Amino acid sequence: MRKVADAAGAAGSLEVRGVRAGAFNPGLWTSGELHWVPHRPMPMLSGKNIYAPTVVRDAEGWRIFYGGWDLGRGGHDCIYTAWTPDFGSFEDRRVVIGNGQFRHVCNCSAVRLPNATYYLMATCCVMRPERRNLPGCFRSPDTRTWNDSVSYAAKQMDLVTIEGYKGFLTADINGMNVVLFEEGVYRLYFCNFRERGFVWRASSEDGKQYAYDGIALKSMSFANDVKKFGVGGTPWYLMALHRNTDRLWYSIAKGDGLSFVKEQLLMKNQGASDRYIVAVGLVADATSVYGFLYGASPTRSLNTNKIFAQWLQKRVEFVGKDGGVTTCTAAHGPDRARMPLPNGTATGHFRVRAEDGETLLYTGPEVTIKAGDVWQVSGK
Repeated sequence: MRKVADAAGAAGSLEVRGVRAGAFNPGLWTSGELHWVPHRPMPMLSGKNIYAPTVVRDAEGWRIFYGGWDLGRGGHDCIYTAWTPDFGSFEDRRVVIGNGQFRHVCNCSAVRLPNATYYLMATCCVMRPERRNLPGCFRSPDTRTWNDSVSYAAKQMDLVTIEGYKGFLTADINGMNVVLFEEGVYRLYFCNFRERGFVWRASSEDGKQYAYDGIALKSMSFANDVKKFGVGGTPWYLMALHRNTDRLWYSIAKGDGLSFVKEQLLMKNQGASDRYIVAVGLVADATSVYGFLYGASPTRSLNTNKIFAQWLQKRVEFVGKDGGVTTCTAAHGPDRARMPLPNGTATGHFRVRAEDGETLLYTGPEVTIKAGDVWQVSGK
């Protein structure tokens, strides 16, 4: 640990940088030994009614897409975006896809393709001949032009097809359309409100016409995101799920992305403001999971959702001379954490543990710390 700034952080606390998670470790996810730190302020991103976040890494930061009512719009869900370098500030916030010929377009899932273009799947609410929800797909070279149009309004022609899945003609795929792109193939993980208990997968070479692959997971939860990682030459997949309750879950798969194991608890709500959780999106790149964003509301009516976050971080402890241990209780993005220091100063030593919260990585010498100072985990 080394101090990098004096009195540059928040009052009443010590800021610690360099705490982001390392490479995806299947063992930690299998055991469930993961050290999560909640984002502050809470919620991370506010709007009239926003949720369903999906996060894409770009060359300089992170592009967030989300659905709901924002920027003075309301009544009909649309797709919006914002860009952030570090989840501490947000820029370029705007609507990207209007509901157009549908009642709502929401619950998006996006990927950035190898050619740096964007492919986004979203739930489209069809009203005739009966009300149901189906996935639609949208493409953009730059996040401004979608399906070859600026200020795009979704159309019936944007809907995808799933051949071989017998329930597709009557399916209600509402908020359960997850896209993954691997080795030139689009994967669609989906659920159906009219046939609960399963997460299915379909595949496509063009991103429009999908062919049914089979059951990826037997579960009453709803798939919201899937990411892929390579560990020692072996593919691993991580799926994030919700149930419109006060909890989130995850499941992992080894090998083919079609054999996910029984899900485990990811988190329980933090308090009254995120009591009803309706969506989750992982924050990850090709090698690591840094955290997740989730949409939640304090009311069952679900029309006042905001976007919250939690971060997978190394556990930083300060052991005082009296033996008392203080830890970071809040995060400000994936790489910054804050440790309360109500007395303004303390003498002792740092300990740093891995993102399982237990494995000791570092024990430092005796130092004196002060509120407002910024410290850096060595090697970052």
